[in-house]
Amino acid sequence: DPVEVLMSVQLGGGTDIGKAVRYCEQLVSQPKRTVLVLVTDFCEGADPRELVRAVRRLRGAGVRLLGLAALDGQANPFYDAKTAGSLAAEGME
Repeated sequence: DPVEVLMSVQLGGGTDIGKAVRYCEQLVSQPKRTVLVLVTDFCEGADPRELVRAVRRLRGAGVRLLGLAALDGQANPFYDAKTAGSLAAEGME
């Protein structure tokens, strides 16, 4: 059950979201038929400009981008609004 997996995984900080998105970018063979779903708290541990550039490239290629905010222990959204806003400005829904 994907929802159970997402709700039971506990990861630590130091996330390089840009690196993960760049990795996914390498796997895209049919951009117009690709949806990239990013489940994150948007708290970038590396240079956020790299993440924004990767999202811009993917969007420019025609990939549909969905960003889903992480939830806290009470199921309330918990995320970095600035980074999320930057990605939304690049076309991530």
